[in-house]
Amino acid sequence: MLTRQSIHIAMLLWSCIFCVIVGVCILFVKYYDKRNRNVMACIMFGMALLLISDSGAWAFRGNTTYSGFWMVRICNFLVFLMSDVVIMMYHSYVCVNLFGGNYSYEIKTFIKKLPVRAVCGYYVCLTGIALVIISQYTGLYYSFDSSNRYYRCAGYPISLIIPLAAMIIDMSLLIQYRKRITTILMVSMISYIVLPVISAIVLFFYYGISLVNISMTISVLFMFMVSIIEQSKKAAQKEKELYDIRTKMLLSQIGPHFIYNTLSTIKILCKKNPELAAETTDEFARYLRGNIAALDNDRLVGIDNEIRHAECYLSIEQKRFGDRIKYRLNIRDKDALLPSLTIQPLVENAVKHGLIKKEDGGNIEIKSYNDGHYHIIEIIDDGVGFNVSDIEAIGMEHVGIRNVKSRVMDKCKGELLINSSEGKGTTVTIRIPV
Repeated sequence: MLTRQSIHIAMLLWSCIFCVIVGVCILFVKYYDKRNRNVMACIMFGMALLLISDSGAWAFRGNTTYSGFWMVRICNFLVFLMSDVVIMMYHSYVCVNLFGGNYSYEIKTFIKKLPVRAVCGYYVCLTGIALVIISQYTGLYYSFDSSNRYYRCAGYPISLIIPLAAMIIDMSLLIQYRKRITTILMVSMISYIVLPVISAIVLFFYYGISLVNISMTISVLFMFMVSIIEQSKKAAQKEKELYDIRTKMLLSQIGPHFIYNTLSTIKILCKKNPELAAETTDEFARYLRGNIAALDNDRLVGIDNEIRHAECYLSIEQKRFGDRIKYRLNIRDKDALLPSLTIQPLVENAVKHGLIKKEDGGNIEIKSYNDGHYHIIEIIDDGVGFNVSDIEAIGMEHVGIRNVKSRVMDKCKGELLINSSEGKGTTVTIRIPV
């Protein structure tokens, strides 16, 4: 026979299942940024533990057996504990969205960048967690009667006031920094404050159903739906930005000066050495095809493909500058996968800003090897070198070093490092996790 209690327990268990399913889905959504995804998943799994604990507290309420004695105590403890833990997770979600920026720094650095009020929010939540633990030994919040039924104690209002204080802090942050997030995202986060507060006010006068937990579940599911929409928009925007980057890189790589200089070289060779002119024309055609193909290629390519493209460029430049440009390949690792147009722009930088500025030119070496942890690619030149802190001053941004660095980071979770000494040369290193 259905009773109000059995319906209540069923609602809590189904809500728990929904939260677990959503939490698992979040972990497998690829376009979710890492920190936002982790916080939202923690909220979902925290809510799931809270709800199943609440259902257990109701199911074993009044059960005087040995197992019932302990289950009521454990479940009620987890209900109070996870309520404060989830509030702290929600506070983290607010902080990440308002102050997270590009999420590229560590947690300690992130916390240091928070306003004092936001840091206070964490202390308020930690205080609530500490008081829940203390309450187990002092009966501050609640206790149990002889029939193993939960009842509130004199300090129970404190258990409502502390989360309310944390929510007031979050509300003030959302209002003050509202321009940093979209309206729909702000509404979803405010719903997590408003609905539980209304439920808590009702619950303060009437105890008989877990209104706060149910309202929290509704709010976090709403937050999840909004976050998915927001992350989808961000992913679409990022794809557009990457396309624009590839377009700009293509244009920079086949700029008018390079085309003019190459065609001039071919024109001269047609008179002096027709066979070499034909060879240069073929190389130039392969070079252009490589750049154009890269415009629509969003997949990673093998290092062999990148090396061939860089060799086309170097061979053309050797026709122009003769012995002033020399290069050699030392490719020991052929398993690395890279975004298209990664190595050639770095080689072009070495030629334009390293070798050509030396009267006698110089040498370029392209190396690849595997150190067990990373695929490592190095472009080494013995050109004029430069001050690493003054990259923009020498015009390296024009040929897309920043774009290469961004794509290596986004597509391969790798990094690009530059080491240079004036008068000695430059080494550009790409490291991609194995």
